[in-house]
Amino acid sequence: MDVKANYSSTVQHQKAEADRQRERGDDRLYISILRGKARNLMYRQNWQEVSLPEIVERFAPRASPIVKGNKIHYRSLDGAIDVLVDIGGGYLRIQDLKHSTRKRPEYLDLSGHNPRYVIVSGKKVRVLPPEQYNPITHFRIKHMLQIESPKHKS
Repeated sequence: MDVKANYSSTVQHQKAEADRQRERGDDRLYISILRGKARNLMYRQNWQEVSLPEIVERFAPRASPIVKGNKIHYRSLDGAIDVLVDIGGGYLRIQDLKHSTRKRPEYLDLSGHNPRYVIVSGKKVRVLPPEQYNPITHFRIKHMLQIESPKHKS
């Protein structure tokens, strides 16, 4: 199964799982999916649209998807990069695992560089504030219509 087909089926599965959990009184996954969708609606005009299969092929070729709640991870075989997809939001980020910490994840732009910092006199210096950094490290996934679920439309 290719990346896009796998992604689409995973999204449908997780949305159905959120509904099942919600019926049992656990709203956490459902709310997480709705928050992702809200982020998309709020910020999508600032995000570049990309092809999920192309991004996975470029940054994490031959990666198998790992589903954790509202996220799908496509981790590179060397463990350096994680293409992190938000199920509810239909967007992705490219995480630099070599330079991320639990408290401070670091994300890359489409060229594979971390746009938050530059090197000045041998030291890493923070350059971009979050309001400038986030639009160049979040990417909308193309062709989302086939995975929309009527139960989750707002």
